Amino acid sequence: MIRRRLAGLCGLLAACLIVAASPGSAADTAGKVTRAQGETFAKAQDGNRRLAAGGIVASDDTLVTLDDSRLAVRLVDGAELTLGANANLRINNLVFNQADATRSRLALFADGAFRMITGKINSTTGASVQVSSPVATLAVRGTDFWTGPIDGIYGVLLLSGEVNVRTAGGEVTLNEPGTGTNITDAASPPGPVGAWAPDKVSRALAAVAFR
Repeated sequence: MIRRRLAGLCGLLAACLIVAASPGSAADTAGKVTRAQGETFAKAQDGNRRLAAGGIVASDDTLVTLDDSRLAVRLVDGAELTLGANANLRINNLVFNQADATRSRLALFADGAFRMITGKINSTTGASVQVSSPVATLAVRGTDFWTGPIDGIYGVLLLSGEVNVRTAGGEVTLNEPGTGTNITDAASPPGPVGAWAPDKVSRALAAVAFR
């Protein structure tokens, strides 16, 4: 009897140690790394950890890329996120409710070159996806878009769907693929919506492209 109890306690202790060592339990897993290039890591409350393909991303992580690095992540709802070099992405709020998708929501903060293809959260009526940056807040609907520094200012490029771009100075809506807006600072209104030249589109997408 004593041996059986000791064996049970040892098994329970081992299970606890495994959970403590893992970067995120199923309850707070935000997604997985699908591809990584160069130096990439996650900043969390318990420290930093390097990221590689297959690695877990937790809901309280800040994802970081360094020089000449890239990082691609698939969130639990199927959304695809890609970061360029010297970028930060913080997952502020992620709730994916498969039973009642209208209760789902996603809020991110991105600083640096960043591309997003939204997933199931955004395809459901009532679901909310919001992406903040140092200069603007984007309300996203069924969308593939890019945002980040370009030509000395911040830009937002729509590839499909719709994005509302809001600053303290005003807002614009992008709803035609290939159009974009430029933002000088958080206090100024977004610039006029217009088609980006092919060269500018290519440079934007190259900033998040893997070698």
